[in-house]
Amino acid sequence: MANSKRRLGVVLFQLGGPDTLEAIEPFLFNLFCDPDIIDFPFARIGRKPLAKLISSTRAKRVQHHYSVIGGGSPIRKFTEQQATALENRLREDGFDAHCFVAMRYWHPFTAEAIAQLSAAACDEIVLLPLYPHYSSTTTGSSLNEWNRLFRADVPVHFVGDPAADAVVVTEHDRLAVTAEALHLPEHLEVLIAGFPIGSHVTAGDVKLPTGVTLATSTHHILAVIAAGPGEVHP
Repeated sequence: MANSKRRLGVVLFQLGGPDTLEAIEPFLFNLFCDPDIIDFPFARIGRKPLAKLISSTRAKRVQHHYSVIGGGSPIRKFTEQQATALENRLREDGFDAHCFVAMRYWHPFTAEAIAQLSAAACDEIVLLPLYPHYSSTTTGSSLNEWNRLFRADVPVHFVGDPAADAVVVTEHDRLAVTAEALHLPEHLEVLIAGFPIGSHVTAGDVKLPTGVTLATSTHHILAVIAAGPGEVHP
């Protein structure tokens, strides 16, 4: 029997798309401003001018394609339909579920989904990527944006596909702890054996020595377990 007293928030990660012809250029600008997409030496300086150049040029080229399919991308409509269907099914199974859409490069943005989650006062959150497989430029980028913006002390679970071959993508390499002067650790260790692809390593997974306590949330994400090079897990 599902616990209906705990409110469950499910966030559907998706790329997003321009919903009008006028939105094409700003959508492309957001995409090419993403450091997970455009990354090179001194990219912080040149990324925005380059994104402006690419988006203004490419918007003119692709406008016709969006005109043919009705003047905008249908991805928001389809994803919101998926969110509604999932919410209804979870509620049928006894969960007090609330599903939200977090697009990476156009509305509704991740920040909008987080605001909706906050208003819904969810007790637990599940992140559900809708990308076909893991990539640092898709799922990884959405997860990075989530980590930059989400601050609530609520359990967060990341849905992914298990696999034997994996690499660890570090999100944060420092962890705030409280310790007595004589018990300051030189380093901290975390065992990642058995973590499936798509899962994340949190502060709560770190083995703390005697006299040391966490000074941050146990749900603070330290790393993501991603597919190894050349591996695709459907």
